[in-house]
Amino acid sequence: RALRGWVRGQAIVCMATGAAVGVALALLHFPAALLLGVLTGLAELVPYLGFMVAAVALTLVGLSVDPSTALFGVLAYVALNWLIGTLVTPRVMGRFLKMHPFVATVSVLAGAQILGPAGALLALPGAAVVQSLISQFAAPVAGARATGGGESRDPGTHA
Repeated sequence: RALRGWVRGQAIVCMATGAAVGVALALLHFPAALLLGVLTGLAELVPYLGFMVAAVALTLVGLSVDPSTALFGVLAYVALNWLIGTLVTPRVMGRFLKMHPFVATVSVLAGAQILGPAGALLALPGAAVVQSLISQFAAPVAGARATGGGESRDPGTHA
């Protein structure tokens, strides 16, 4: 369930990124705006490296027109990527993984710090699996505490 939620959430984040960048580039009269939007959406799958690939592609296509087009295209991409990464990704992933957005954000930051890009990519599915395991194994313990430590009392006896 956790990994399925991660895949769904990641697909939505990729589509949101691709659509936002494609629309922004079209408004800037960027050549091949739709294709570049699709590229940036797909590049969102790979942390750090995907960002660099998309930025280089935007720069090269923008330079085919003029340097200011390349600059505005890359600036739009950086701004949209930051906005989506800050506002959309934690909420979407939190919803699909049934995880608080703060936990999702901290998981990605910790994964990136520990293992670099691979850690950032594996952080959310890993956190979702850990959360599922904890909720699975912690449920009986929490239930035992609620009934007084697992002891059953017969309501008909008075001590």
